[in-house]
Amino acid sequence: MLMAFFVMLMATTVSTSANAQTVMAKKPTTDTLVDTDNATITSDIIADGASILVQVSAKRISGTLAGKVYLKQSANGVDYITIDSLTLSNAARDSKIFTISKTSAPALYYQAYYTSTGTVRYLPELYILRRRE
Repeated sequence: MLMAFFVMLMATTVSTSANAQTVMAKKPTTDTLVDTDNATITSDIIADGASILVQVSAKRISGTLAGKVYLKQSANGVDYITIDSLTLSNAARDSKIFTISKTSAPALYYQAYYTSTGTVRYLPELYILRRRE
């Protein structure tokens, strides 16, 4: 009986700690963007009262990269508003981390909108870390 209780307690502890944080990496449906192009990457993760770290990244493959990445949030998953942005330079990789604490009323859904100009091929990426405290 004591052994069964111990096994049940360990299983509960493992599942609780496994849900303490969630990491997600996403790419748009097209792997790379070319020249004057745009793409939207929408998160499948729901903030749900947790602290969120959102990292947007653009990896230049070739050419000259210029443009912007807009971080957006939504309460309903349909209507998104821009909350911050990253100006893309001609670096090998442009990246920015946005921190949204659970006390600053995080939204339920997040989205990165990439827009580029120039003659370029690049890979847009979105990373989200959801952490319960």
